[in-house]
Amino acid sequence: AACQCYGGSTVGGFFARSNALLLALVLLTAAATSRPLFVAATLARLALRLAAMPFIWEVEVWAALMDLTLLAARCDVRRAAGAIRAQMIIFYAGAAFWKINTSFLEARTSCGTIFFAQLIAAYAPAPLVESPTVAWLLRAGAPAAALATEIAVPVLLLAWRNAGLGLALLFHLLVVLTPPPNNAGGFSVCAAQYLFFFAPDAAAATLAELRA
Repeated sequence: AACQCYGGSTVGGFFARSNALLLALVLLTAAATSRPLFVAATLARLALRLAAMPFIWEVEVWAALMDLTLLAARCDVRRAAGAIRAQMIIFYAGAAFWKINTSFLEARTSCGTIFFAQLIAAYAPAPLVESPTVAWLLRAGAPAAALATEIAVPVLLLAWRNAGLGLALLFHLLVVLTPPPNNAGGFSVCAAQYLFFFAPDAAAATLAELRA
């Protein structure tokens, strides 16, 4: 819910119409450890998302499917974790697969080029921003680098979980840091929240410490 509140401020979607309710839900669930409250919060989040269909983002469809999995497990995080991890790997792999096309791999039309160019323009020192070599590297390699990153995320999550989590979080951080008008921070925070299912025990221990 906290992630979705941020999403409402960046990309709209169903987030923009439900921030107040989602904020109330996250405050309630942060203050309690009640399973019925967790179920109610998850049901409310799913209902809000379904009510907004079809005017929702692709990542919200991912989230709805994973919330259904969570509800099927009666919001038992450990029971749901394996299935949600599999869903996340499939979703990341699918997102990478659909980028294997001529439009994405062509530097002039690829969002990968725009992604890297905006980050460099916003955060790199002036000599790098103005460098012809950097411009050439962007044109030559940005689409392939973006695709390689998106392929590596699901592969690493499957084969080397900690490395996959690190790369996924770095990817989502860079997306969040991308300046407008191409910022897709709502996508990143909506997707990244489900990465907790790759380390449910560690996440639970952290929450317990925060509540103490």
